[in-house]
Amino acid sequence: MAAAVRDYIKLELGGQENQNVDESELMDDPEIVAIQKARLEKLKKEREEALERKAKGHGEYREIEESEFIDQLNSSDHVVVHFYHPDFTRCKIVDKHLAMIARKYLVTKFIKLNVDKSPFFVAKLVVKTLPCVIIFKKAVAVDRIVGFEEVGGADDFPQYMLERRLAKNAGLVYKPDIDSEDEDEEEAAHAKAAKGSIYGFTAQDNDDADW
Repeated sequence: MAAAVRDYIKLELGGQENQNVDESELMDDPEIVAIQKARLEKLKKEREEALERKAKGHGEYREIEESEFIDQLNSSDHVVVHFYHPDFTRCKIVDKHLAMIARKYLVTKFIKLNVDKSPFFVAKLVVKTLPCVIIFKKAVAVDRIVGFEEVGGADDFPQYMLERRLAKNAGLVYKPDIDSEDEDEEEAAHAKAAKGSIYGFTAQDNDDADW
C-alpha cells in the first residue's frame, strides 16, 4: 500500500517534493486503493505468466531430440534454437552464453539440437556452418546468427553483444547490466581486434566451418 501511495503522490500531487502531504492520510483514499489493486493484479498476472513459461521450458537452456522439435516450436511464440556439434569449440562458447541468457529472459525459449542427431531439420533449414542460431516466431524461422561475425567476431565476445543481437527478433527486450555503460566502446574494440582475421575468426582456432 505504501508503494501505491508514493505512486499517487508522484503522479497526481506533483511528486515527493510536496511537503504538505501526509502519506498516512491517503491510505484509505479510493484512488490509492484502486492503484494498489491494479498493482497486485499486475504482479499476479506476471507471476502466472512466469510459471506458465517455466512449465513450457522457459528459463532454462536445454537440449532436445529431433522428434520434439516441432512441439517445442509450437508451444512458445519465441524460440531460439542453437544447432551445434559437441566437438566444436565455438558451439561450446555459444552454449555458455545462451545458458545465462535463458535465465535472464523468460519470455523466450532457448533450446539446442545436435546436428549429428537432427539430419532432417539440418537439411530442411539449410544449416551448413556452425555455430548456427536460428530464431523462430510462431514456429516460423525469422532470423539466424551464423558464426561470430555479428557479435564482435572474436571467441571472447561479451554476452551483451549476443543479447543485443537476439533482441532484434527473438521477442526479448534487451536489459543492460549495471556495469555496461561502455558497451558501444567495448563493441568497437572487439570489432577492431577481429578485423583482418579470416571471416572474423583467429587462425589458430577456426573450427566453425561447413561441416
